[in-house]
This record gives sequence, structure tokens and C-alpha cells, in this order.
Amino acid sequence: PRTDFRAPTMVDPETFNDADLIKQAEEFFNDEKLLAAARTLRQVQNPSSCLSEKHTKLLDIAELLEKAVAEFLSPPGEEWKKQGETHVDTSIYYKIEGGGKLTCRIETPIPKEMLVPILSVLNESSLYHTWIPSWKKPMSLGIQESHQLVHDRRGHQIIQILTNVPWPMATREVLMDVTAVDDIDETGCIIAKMQTLGGKDDNAVHLLPDGFEVPSLTKGTERVDFDGWIDSLPGMPHRSPNYESARQKFSDDLILLQYTMYFDANMAVVPHSLINFVTRVVIGMVWSMLLKVAEEVKSGIRKEHVDIIQEKSDFYQWLEDRCQRLLSNQSPTKPVPTAFVRETPGTGELSLAF
Repeated sequence: PRTDFRAPTMVDPETFNDADLIKQAEEFFNDEKLLAAARTLRQVQNPSSCLSEKHTKLLDIAELLEKAVAEFLSPPGEEWKKQGETHVDTSIYYKIEGGGKLTCRIETPIPKEMLVPILSVLNESSLYHTWIPSWKKPMSLGIQESHQLVHDRRGHQIIQILTNVPWPMATREVLMDVTAVDDIDETGCIIAKMQTLGGKDDNAVHLLPDGFEVPSLTKGTERVDFDGWIDSLPGMPHRSPNYESARQKFSDDLILLQYTMYFDANMAVVPHSLINFVTRVVIGMVWSMLLKVAEEVKSGIRKEHVDIIQEKSDFYQWLEDRCQRLLSNQSPTKPVPTAFVRETPGTGELSLAF
């Protein structure tokens, strides 16, 4: 097997020319296999003359996704603070920078059968407002509206969320470009990348559908900068400090679900009370609600979600089939696949292949 996550097995240039490689990459992309598409495009011998603007953007997005996987594989360093509140089987870490910049990282070992319900709850962004908690006390905070503006591919959405924040601050809008990637066949990995659209610091690369225009802000609304990743990685649940408690509660049949979020509220001064409330209460409660709603979807008692899943039966059958493929290749004690690591010549030591 490969030992370098980014570099594919090289093909014979006498058998596959640049046109063949580009055609194969397009097929991978259309099947939501963006990382496989990028590996294929990296083999093109004459990129300056053969690759389009779309291909260049695809390669840039793939690089972001590969860095996200590398971050997930690395345990939180000393710069992270561990959230002191108790959330069952979940570890929450966070970092705070000036100007309302918050980065959090969440890890939870989950039973394998919960993966599809969790992904379905995350996928139905138009229903976020029905389950994400809102607060009136000690301050006003919560989702006002959520809309799925675009869903042009199985793995691509544009999501708009309006959020109430404490007075006198203006309503905050989160506009996200979400790309989900199926890398199951290569590395046993599913990852979704969320990026801000139209924010103050929006230097990200986007693959948007033709004709889409970023909506203008309504009066009294401020757009925030948001980035996030969610991933399930193979053979990783034992790395979690909550692995033993989860294993005793459920079984050995677990996977590790990880989520990282960066959020810049674009505030010159953020009240300490708001920071404390978000880090100590909001993050954990939203994550707990996600897991609870997923259990209700699995049980069939979350009617709004169940109805939409039935309407999109073809999509969810595809999702079920792909997740079953992923889960059939995993075991709780299986090491990180060689596609994620490489050996240092002369020492035999293993390190991340990024």
C-alpha cells in the first residue's frame, strides 16, 4: 500500500496521457471523490497547458482537506484548553484569540451504526433551526433561521444561518460553502470542509455553481468568518480519552467522530461573559443535541428529518452504501492506515505523510 497520502501510485505515461488523466479526475470529482481527483491531476505532465481554472481550484481545495486530515491525526497541543465541563464521552478543546476569534475541537467515540444518522442531521441544513438550542438567559443567543441555498451535488451545499446575539450587537449571518469528500476507497476517510463565503477575510477557494451570486447582507446584519471540518477516521477511537467509557457503554464497535470549528464574530471587543458562555455551555450543548437528534432520526421519531430522508431516498441509499463500505474496513484496534504515515529513511520512525 501507499505510504504517502498525497502522492498516488504512478501510472505508465505510455498508457495514460494527460487527457486520460483529466477525464479520470473529472469522473472522480463527479462521484464526490475530490481527493482522488486531485491525486490524479497531480500526475498530469503538462499542467500549465492542460489544467483549467476549475482543476486548479480543485487542487487548492484538496490541499486544505489534506491539511485538515493531518490536524485530526495530531492530538491537541499545549495551546489548546480542555473544556472543564462534563459532556458524556466527549472531549472539547478550544483556543481564543483577540477580536472574538474562537477555535474549538470536539472528539467523540460513537457506535458505528450512528454514523449515517449523524451525517443525515448535518446534511439537512434547512432543519438546523429545529434542533440547535437557543437561549434567552443569561443572554440572547441562538439560531433565528437556517436555509439551504444550494445543493447542486451530493457532496456540495451552500448554507445560510442567521443567529441572534446579545444586544446591542447586530444579528450575525454565517454563509458556508460546504464540500463533503468520499475518500473511503483510498484511505477509509469521510471528511466535510466548511468555508466562509463573502466574509471579510474570505480568501478561500470555492467551486461554486454557474450563476450563483453571494447574497447581499440585510440591514442590521453582520457576516462572520467561519471554517470547520468534520471527519471520521479509521482505526482511531482508541486514541480518545473517552474510549474506555464509550466501549463499556456501547461495544468495541466504535469510530471516532471529530469536529473542528473556527469562528470569528467580527467584534472589536467580545464580552468575557459571552466567551465563557459559549465555551462552557453552548458548544457542548449543541454537540450533545446533534447526537441526541441523530438517535431520534435512527429511531424514526424525528418526523421532519425522516420525511426529508424518505424524499431523498436515492441520496440516502448512496450514503448508506458508502458508509457501510467504510465501516466494513474498520476495526477498533486497527492502526492508522499506511496511506496516512510514512517511514523516515534510516530511522524507521513513522510520521504523518503531509
